[in-house]
Order: sequence, then structure tokens, then C-alpha cells
Amino acid sequence: MFSNFLWGSSNGRKNRHWVAWDKISRPKSDEGLGIRSLNLVMKAFRMKSTWNLLTSESLWATFMRSKYIKNRSISSIKLITSASKSWRDIWHCLEEILDISTWEFGPGHISVTHENWLGTGSLAHLFPVDCPQYSLHFAALNDFCIPLFSHDLQVYLKAQYQHLKMEVTLDRRIWPHCSSGSFSIKSYIQLNQGSHQSNAVLKRIWSDFVPTKMAFFCWKLFMNAVPVDSEIIRCNIPIVSRCLCCQSPSVESSTNNMAETRALYDGLQLCEELCIDKVEIQTDSLLVVKWFMQTIEIPWSLKHWWTKIRHKSRFISIQIMHVYREGNSAADYLSKKGIHLQCDGAVNHRTDTKLKQMLLADRNNIPNLRHARN
Repeated sequence: MFSNFLWGSSNGRKNRHWVAWDKISRPKSDEGLGIRSLNLVMKAFRMKSTWNLLTSESLWATFMRSKYIKNRSISSIKLITSASKSWRDIWHCLEEILDISTWEFGPGHISVTHENWLGTGSLAHLFPVDCPQYSLHFAALNDFCIPLFSHDLQVYLKAQYQHLKMEVTLDRRIWPHCSSGSFSIKSYIQLNQGSHQSNAVLKRIWSDFVPTKMAFFCWKLFMNAVPVDSEIIRCNIPIVSRCLCCQSPSVESSTNNMAETRALYDGLQLCEELCIDKVEIQTDSLLVVKWFMQTIEIPWSLKHWWTKIRHKSRFISIQIMHVYREGNSAADYLSKKGIHLQCDGAVNHRTDTKLKQMLLADRNNIPNLRHARN
């Protein structure tokens, strides 16, 4: 919906989306438009609800904790089938909250293994899932001499505990990506978007003195999203003003008529080199057939090429006819493949399954169907 608003529509059809939505939703300094992704915003609100559940003393938070947590370790809570939609959304965010958040602790009434009190991640991955749970307060009273911990880990945890412990009466969960220590939607979105170096050009584009409409057009120029000939051809869309086959066209070779004429000339030249004097030519260009039969006038820009074609055809018996490209699908497929690969290599019809199907259809006289456009 947002993309359709940006790119618009014409004649009841959606216009082409020139820039992917994941790029548009990036910050303006990172080649985006600063439009927040709807999925990311919804996830941020779910994370906010999860944070409120764990930290708030509101009536809703108290009710949800008593119904679903019941003084159990958060990491051990399983999702039940009868859970409400709100709890399902929160449950999927619990692990992320536990991994990212840290603690400002005094008494230490938190899990020593399953909470990120060190600020570098929890210790849960070091122990079995069903290992006994100990509080940080209990571990500190025992100088961290707990059977679960190795000697080196005991020394490390004891030193970190003495360094991080604060003179407070209550333990407080901290969101480290916000200066206040409380979760904010803005900080979560910035965390997921990542930090990128600002682009000096884009910074000037989105200045306050530049009109928004002009800034948006400059952004499209920067992102190669203006539908000029070169960009349309890059999307493999045939256009009238240039031939899709020509990667670096000159002035005289910038139309499909020139490409068809050159194809005929090159083919006749190859026949001459191979001493072939009888040729049946099938082309999907009706103009080429009429030019060869001299029933219509040849454009002046192509006349010197057709002079060469007349000279080549004097020594070759030629029968030319117009067919739709579906009439010789194998040749059409090979020509497209040659343009795509940009090489003069051979194609093995035994390994190319698509080509093999076309050749078998021709051998069995199975007609090709042309789909008419409304």
C-alpha cells in the first residue's frame, strides 16, 4: 500500500516499483526515505508490551504475570495452546528482551544463569536446559561456589559481581540502548536499522530549504529510479527508441530495425563464406520481408545496409517468409540465450531441458501457441 502511494498508478494499473521496500524503509542518511517498516513498527510495539509486562506494576501487567508467569523463570515458560493473542505476541518477544536487556542490581534477586546481569549475555547456553536455577543473591552469598560453575568461571563471576553491584534496594531491568534505561520504540527501531555512515549528497538533498517534491526526484535520480531508456532496458523491458539486444548502441544501431537488418546481412555473409547458395529465411520482422521484397520504402538510415544485402543476395537463391517468433521457438530461445550469456559458446541440447522440449515438439509437429494480449 505504501509503495503504491509512492509510485502511483496509471490507467488502473500499478506503476513499476523502482526501489525495493526494504531500501525505502531505511533512514534518509542510508539511501532510504525514512519511512518505517510496518512490520518493524508492529514488532516494536510488541516489544514495548513485553517490557511493560516485565517491569510495570500496572493492573494489566500484574494480571498477565500472575496468569502466565506465576513466579517461574521466564526462560522456562512454554506457550500453551489456550493462550490469548496478546500473550502469544509477548511470548515470542520474551527471549529477545532477555538477551538484550541488562540489570542494575543490588540485592540480586534475579537468575544468575538465565538473566543478562553481566551485560554480555546470559550464561544459559553453558548449562543443560533442566539445570537447577539459582539467584544471583544466593550465588554471591556462597562466593559463586556452585557445582555448576567451573573454578575459572567462579573467579570471573565473583569479580564481575563486585564490580557491577550498586547500592540500591531494588533490582531494575535496564534497556541499554536508551539513556533513561527504559525501553523506547525509537531506540528499538534504530537498533534494528543499524548504524550507517551518512551520505553527504543525500544529506544535502533532504535539507530544509529543498522542496520535498524536488528532494524526492533527486533521491530517485540517486537510486536510478527515473524511467529513462537506460534504466528501462536494464529491467529487460523492450522499448521503441533502443534495441534491447544492444548493450552499447551507436547512433545507427539504436533501433530494432537495425538489429533485424544486420542479422539478415550477417546471415547472408555467413552463407557466402560457407558456399551455401540456396537459403530459406524465416524472420519475425514483417518489415524486413517487405523491404526485401521491395514492397515498401526502406528508411534512409538503413539504405546502405540494404545495398550490401542486395549485393550478397545476387549469388544466393533466397526464399524469405514472415513467421511469428513462436513459429521457430528453438531459434528464438537460442538467440535470447546468446544475448544473455554474451558469448559465442555452444549449447548442448541434451543438457538444456527447455531447448530439448522445443526440439522434440518440432520433431513431432506439435504447434506453438501465441498468446494474444487484450
